[in-house]
Amino acid sequence: MEDSMKLGRWVSTQRTAYHKQGNKGTLSEERTQRLEELGFVWDSQNTEWDENCDRLVEYKEEHGSCMVPQRFKMEDGMKLGAWVNIQRSAYSKGTLSKECKQRLKGLGFVWDSQNAEWDENCGRLVKYKDRQLFGAVEVRNEGRHEAWPLGHHTAKDVLQGHLE
Repeated sequence: MEDSMKLGRWVSTQRTAYHKQGNKGTLSEERTQRLEELGFVWDSQNTEWDENCDRLVEYKEEHGSCMVPQRFKMEDGMKLGAWVNIQRSAYSKGTLSKECKQRLKGLGFVWDSQNAEWDENCGRLVKYKDRQLFGAVEVRNEGRHEAWPLGHHTAKDVLQGHLE
């Protein structure tokens, strides 16, 4: 454990020296080359982001969109839903890099999930209405037998027992 902590500090020092190279050149070209031959990762945050974005690609291939539920976890426990929300937050704050925005945009990433979900459900309602024989739209409530005209009653009415 202690050895891995020391190695982690050493790796961090090499990254710092490499990034300063443009100014003071504290990491020699020879050392840079030796580390690169080992597959050394100079920017671990970008690498992690790329790996998470690859996971989003996997999700999209399986589910057809980038609309990841907030609590969704990959099989290995990676919290993809939380990661997606962090990207949306960074985008809205203006802190998401141009490269990250472009990559997510290329995947069909949805920046405003609430509006997208509303639009999707409204579209489903239009399709449902088109299948009905009469002009009134009645949607069955899950777990109940009766159908309610859409917008005719409120959830409050139902909960208070005003509807039977």
